[in-house]
Amino acid sequence: MTIKINFSVDKNKLFYLAKVLNISKSRSVLLKDSKNNLDNVKKMWQRGHKPVLNYLLNKFSGSENYNIKIVIVPEYFFVGACEPIEKLVIYGQPPRCKNFSTAIIIHEITHILLSRITIKRCRIIDEAICFMAENIVYEKLEKKSIREIWKMNELDKFHREALKLSFKFSDYFFVDNSTDIKNIIRLLFENIRSDILKTVPQIGLFKNLHKNITFSKKYFNSRAYLYTKQ
Repeated sequence: MTIKINFSVDKNKLFYLAKVLNISKSRSVLLKDSKNNLDNVKKMWQRGHKPVLNYLLNKFSGSENYNIKIVIVPEYFFVGACEPIEKLVIYGQPPRCKNFSTAIIIHEITHILLSRITIKRCRIIDEAICFMAENIVYEKLEKKSIREIWKMNELDKFHREALKLSFKFSDYFFVDNSTDIKNIIRLLFENIRSDILKTVPQIGLFKNLHKNITFSKKYFNSRAYLYTKQ
């Protein structure tokens, strides 16, 4: 399995998102801010992504080659989302630490990789695994834990419970190099309480920063959850 990452600013997606998110800035400002964010995100990605991405790929088996497009928008869009079918990640969030953008992009890439796994499971398992993958960035590049990045009281129930699961079962992902992703999914399914497994996503990530958008298929092919000020 190989992954090729392509970073870009997509004018059509940028202007469309700005419209649906009610961001009242001129197109020239939106482009300038996106390009500045693109430079910063690419710089941080190039500095630290290889060991993290290689570690992640070791968990997944298969011969598929992934060409993943990372579309960068300004930080004030509060966006972190992916479209697995299109192998597309949209990113634009204020950084919580130096390598935050790399961590979130790894999180979203993990969603794309998991979408190819056909084992029947609950959605919270995927979210917990994505938090585990995100935590690799903090552990390896920041010498921090994801506990220091996300605060429980700012997350909705779904992401809060998924984050707790990532703490509890991190050894399956972070310590045991021999455990592949299918076994990790089975282990989680067998060891998580049924009431937690039934937890479903609410709209958005933050309790007070969310908005549900159904995208026009002219620009996006599926629904994504965007994180924006109400």
